[in-house]
Amino acid sequence: MEALEQISLFRDFFEQNCMDKILKASRIGKPFEIIFSNLSEFSLDLANELLDSPEETIKAAELALKELDINNPRARIIHLPATQRRDIWEIRKDDIGKLIAIKGVINKSSSIIHVCTSAKFECPNCGSIINILQPESDFKEPSKCTCGRKGKFNLLSKELSDTIKLGLIDDLMDKDNADRSIAREKIAILSKGLTSFEIDKEIKPGRKVIVNGWLQYIQKGKSTEFDSIFIVNSIEFVEVGWDTIKVNAKEEKEIKGLAKEKDIIYRLSDSIADVYGFQEVKIASLLLLAGAPHMYDKNGHLTSRGTIHMLLIGNPGEAKTYLAKRAGAISPIFSFQSAATASGKGLVAAVVQDKDIGAWTIYPGVVAMANKGVVTIDEIDKTHKEDYGDHNNAMNDMMVIIAKSNVKGKLQTETSYLATANPENRVFTQYEDLINQIDMPKDFLDRFDIILPMISPLDKEEKEKIMDTMLDRHFEEKEVWQPEFSHEFITKYIAYCRMNNPKPKLPKELASLIKKKLHELMKPKDEGQIKVSFRQIESIMRFAYASARLKLRDITEEDINLAFDLKKKSFLELGIIDRTGSFSWAKLENVDEGKLSNKEVIHSVMKELFAEKEMVEWQEIINRCRNKGVDEDVVDEHIENVKRKGDYFEPRKGFLRKI
Repeated sequence: MEALEQISLFRDFFEQNCMDKILKASRIGKPFEIIFSNLSEFSLDLANELLDSPEETIKAAELALKELDINNPRARIIHLPATQRRDIWEIRKDDIGKLIAIKGVINKSSSIIHVCTSAKFECPNCGSIINILQPESDFKEPSKCTCGRKGKFNLLSKELSDTIKLGLIDDLMDKDNADRSIAREKIAILSKGLTSFEIDKEIKPGRKVIVNGWLQYIQKGKSTEFDSIFIVNSIEFVEVGWDTIKVNAKEEKEIKGLAKEKDIIYRLSDSIADVYGFQEVKIASLLLLAGAPHMYDKNGHLTSRGTIHMLLIGNPGEAKTYLAKRAGAISPIFSFQSAATASGKGLVAAVVQDKDIGAWTIYPGVVAMANKGVVTIDEIDKTHKEDYGDHNNAMNDMMVIIAKSNVKGKLQTETSYLATANPENRVFTQYEDLINQIDMPKDFLDRFDIILPMISPLDKEEKEKIMDTMLDRHFEEKEVWQPEFSHEFITKYIAYCRMNNPKPKLPKELASLIKKKLHELMKPKDEGQIKVSFRQIESIMRFAYASARLKLRDITEEDINLAFDLKKKSFLELGIIDRTGSFSWAKLENVDEGKLSNKEVIHSVMKELFAEKEMVEWQEIINRCRNKGVDEDVVDEHIENVKRKGDYFEPRKGFLRKI
């Protein structure tokens, strides 16, 4: 089809089908979006021309818009048919030059690059003006003038275009890519209006997109190898997450009915995985998926996150990873990664010098890529020591700030961790409390709302049931485990509850119950030790909110009791609460109770003595502390420490004075 015929057909299409929309887009300075199916209904031949020769055909469409006196005559093609959609790994040479739609996830982007599209030169001999288009990456100058002159020409002006280089990778969590193990990458070029503020603010790591355009060959140096880049004509941002899950009228009625049933949380959690036992783990996983509302102060600052984090710890072969994967996959956004195979900061974020972008670039890890979803990190105890800080920020602040190698940025990490780990010596021993056999930084462990050990029962009958469950997976279809609820239904159930009961209310009358149960939970063996870990209130309340969400109502005593039961189960299994029901603050906070007690005694003695006089004899402090059971060496060490800190000084040998 000739260019003039294409222009005429496009003009007819615009005038007959969409002039009102074109004029509206023109008034606000936006390009016009052509829905492909509308064009194919008008002219199948023109639609086929567009698929086969997109660059030339789109130019014809824009010339038609120009003839109609349209401001900003840019044509964007959207909603290509399924036959034109490709994952990056599917791209082959036959796709080069054709109009296709690439599905992918943004994993990096450049800053705004100013690219020369054409340049004007003057001939020093005759004064002729020579215009050179710059379609390639190498800047081209004229080799000869019409007057016959060769050599150097004067550069008069150049036309620049804003450009963004976008890195896209395959979405391995997409069900269509379930059998893929490696994510392929492609560089996409955004220009000609696709670098607007409106589009630029939507370009975020982990964002799923569909880019419509065509592939263009680029040669690798002077070799016979050619790569390709994707020239983008339009970009469609794909909304994902709980808010995108659709529930029909029949399903809505069923969900509302089930939410009123007292045992629904237990029944839903039992349908997560064919793993025998570990009911608390399944319930906590379900509540993690439901999540809690974020809390903000009047200035809009986050005061309490709503994401729930859980750590499953146990010996190898205890089905930790199996259960975590099954639970995580219920979320519409889910990533899985083993910390043992992740390099450097690959779990949260990394800053690397990227040859494609041509600059230092932030690479999002699986945590950022799963923003607003769930990440399962297997063997999280294998995390590199220098990466724990990023995890702490990602888990608590739901954001990671990057500042390295002249690169500054932030990644959103509204991501729930459903992590697994092995004990310090790979297997638990019976000679020490389980909490003391977890070899990870204390401040990192504090970010988890609950830590649940998974330990197989010693009872022979219970072991038989576990083996039966595992063997059932190998029998005929009729014997295979059939849960009450499918994962698809659980996803819809949770999505409906999250959308229709986003922030259950906490009645004020429940405050006294919460305080009472917290005192009961943290009741010490020694009544003199009255320390309470107040941070536990936040994690307990997250579980209570999640429970109420799934019941489509406000928080009740039932939700509070469930949350405390989960926390108590965790403390009992870890050894933070002993079998008599006594709570140990020192075990929870990972401090030496003996050393802590000695410091308190010494501090108390010194406070008393310095209240009586300005200068105190060192030996007097030692004598009083010895009477309270503290060794002289311990007292000496403590006094030396407070001197080094500058709190006290020694005006003369053997005496102390407070600064």
